Amino acid sequence: MQICGRMCFLNLIVAALIVGTLTDRLKSQVKQSTRAAYRTNLLFETNQMLQKASTEEEIFQAAQTQLHKLSDRVLTVHPVITTGGKQNSTIYLIKTASKVYGSVVMEGSESLEAFENSVLLSILGECALALENMRNAREKEEAKLLAENEKLRSNLLRSISHDLRTPLTAISGNAGILLSDSESLPPETRNQMYSDIYDDAAWLYNLVENLLAVTRIEEGRMKLNTQPQLVEEMVSEALQHISRKRSEHNIAVHHQDELLLAKCDARLIVQVIINLVDNAIKYTPVGSHIEIATRGDNGCAVVTVADDGPGISDDEKERIFQMFYTGSNPIADSRRSLGLGLGLCKSIIAAHGGVISVADNQPKGTVFTFTVPSGEVEVHE
Repeated sequence: MQICGRMCFLNLIVAALIVGTLTDRLKSQVKQSTRAAYRTNLLFETNQMLQKASTEEEIFQAAQTQLHKLSDRVLTVHPVITTGGKQNSTIYLIKTASKVYGSVVMEGSESLEAFENSVLLSILGECALALENMRNAREKEEAKLLAENEKLRSNLLRSISHDLRTPLTAISGNAGILLSDSESLPPETRNQMYSDIYDDAAWLYNLVENLLAVTRIEEGRMKLNTQPQLVEEMVSEALQHISRKRSEHNIAVHHQDELLLAKCDARLIVQVIINLVDNAIKYTPVGSHIEIATRGDNGCAVVTVADDGPGISDDEKERIFQMFYTGSNPIADSRRSLGLGLGLCKSIIAAHGGVISVADNQPKGTVFTFTVPSGEVEVHE
C-alpha cells in the first residue's frame, strides 16, 4: 500500500510538472502570437498612412503617430539629424542603406525591450523607404522638367534662327535697293517695297513681344496687372497692330455689350487677340471672312474669333496649343512658322483663370473662344 501511495504521489508530481510546462509554453506562444499580431497590425497601419502621405511632413507625422502607439516614452521625430538636446536620451536614425533622412529622440535612460525596439526600427525603416521613394520621384520629375525646358530652349533657338533670317534679309535687301536706286524705281514698286519693309518689321515686333511673354512665363515672372478694362477698347487696340494683310480679308467686329468690362491685364489680352486674328489671317485664303465677337456670360467676358477658312482637323485641334506646333495648312506663310502664338495665348488665358478652346465654325472654318473674368468699375465715395 505504501508503495502504491508513493507511486501515485510521484505520478501527480510528474503530471503537475508536465501541465505547468505546457501551460508556460502555451502562455509564451499566446504572448508571441499577440505580439506578432500587434506588430503586423501596427506596420500595416503605418504602411497605409505612408501610402496616403503626399509630403515629407506627412510622412514624419505618420512616424510620430505610430511611435506614440508603440510606447509611452517621449519620442520626438525630427526631419534632421539631432544630438538630442537632453541627457539620458537615445537617438534612432531614419535611414536607408544610402542616406539618412531624419532622427527620433527617445527621452529616458532605460532602453526599450527587444520587441518594442524591433517594431520601432521596422516603422523607421518603412518611413525611410517612403521618403526615399518620394524624393526619387521628385528628382525624376525635376529631371524630366529640366529636359523639357532644355528641349524648349533648343527648339526656340532653332526656330528663331530660321524664322528671323528671312524677314531680316528682306528688310535689308529692300532698304539697300531704296537707298541706292530709289529714284529710278516706279512709284508703285517703291510703295510695295515700303509696305514689305513695314510688314516684316511689324511681324518681327510681334514676334519679340511673344518671345518676351514666353520667357516671362517659363521663368515664372509673369505678373498680371489686372484692372477693369473695356473689352471693346482692347479689341480696337489689337486691330491697330494686326498685319497689313488684314486688308486682304473681310474683318467684322460685333459687341453684344459695348460697355462689357473684363478684369484682366489689358496688354496681355490685346496680345491674345492679335495672335488669334493674325492666325486667322495666316491660315485662310485671301477674301475670307473673319469675325470678332464679344459678350458677357455667367461672370465672364467671352471673346470669339471665327473664320470661314479651310478649318482645322480633329487631330490638329489637340496639338495647336502646344508651343512651336505650326500645323500643316499649306495656305500659311511657310517662312513664319515659329508656332508661339496659340501656345502663348493658352498660357496667358490660364494665368487669368480663364479657358481657351477651338471648335469648327459652321458651315466651315474655325472659331477660337476664350474667357476672362468680367470686371466692375470701383466707385470710391
